Amino acid sequence: MHEDLPRVSVGTIRDWQRLKSNYTQAALARLEEHVSANNLTDQRDALLDHMNQVIHSIQRLCNILTRFSSSSSQEPLQSHSQIFASTVGILNHSTKMNKVR
Repeated sequence: MHEDLPRVSVGTIRDWQRLKSNYTQAALARLEEHVSANNLTDQRDALLDHMNQVIHSIQRLCNILTRFSSSSSQEPLQSHSQIFASTVGILNHSTKMNKVR
């Protein structure tokens, strides 16, 4: 299924975690802007749950299509369970931070 899609090389796991964190923060900030601009405060939790699902799906696909340029292995990141765990941690942290605001 994913064989036809191009792969992306990332230098290190730390680089990949930073990219995911930046993406998550930007997506959640954009959602917050949309909620505020459109007076959707009463729908914020439902929209946030949906956005987190979208972020998770995108990052899951990216895990499959990404490889480390510093690694001799050409295996997709899908095999790196610590990457998936860090994604969940980032999403959980972002969700908590947005609920505090």
